[in-house]
Amino acid sequence: MSFTAYNDYNMMDRNILETFDGANQASTLQFVKNINIEGTLFQRYIISPELLKKLSTDCLVMQNHHYGISPERMQANQELAKFFKILTTSVDEYNKVYVSTVQAYNYPVTAFQWHPEKNAFEWGPKAIPHTEDAIRVTQQAANFFIRSVLITCMIVYVTNFIVKQVLEFH
Repeated sequence: MSFTAYNDYNMMDRNILETFDGANQASTLQFVKNINIEGTLFQRYIISPELLKKLSTDCLVMQNHHYGISPERMQANQELAKFFKILTTSVDEYNKVYVSTVQAYNYPVTAFQWHPEKNAFEWGPKAIPHTEDAIRVTQQAANFFIRSVLITCMIVYVTNFIVKQVLEFH
């Protein structure tokens, strides 16, 4: 989910967003200190430790936005601070820090300010990283979402054990 879209549609404070110069820019993701990444896109069995390190040192994600939210402003907004934990931040062209990845505390909601899909599927702008590692980030983000959907479906829908039904039929 787009972090900007989430803020636009779900938060009371419509003026929460700030201007940033993050258009057509490859960037790193800086992990928040002491953040527990278990249960997030960045957990170790989804993204390898080597790729996690590269996310904070190599430009592996694509940013393309003019608006965002600073960590300070997000923490000052009670609704956002209660709903989301900040996982990563990034910097714009002028080294202004903004929130780049968040995850809901109690819901299966992850929001990005970056574009995980562009590395593997968009070839227009030259700033989009297309290295093997960048494409691995795209694939791992997709795997995370598929896993989240499967878990949500298992929680919401009753499971019917077909094998048991077939055995009872005979």
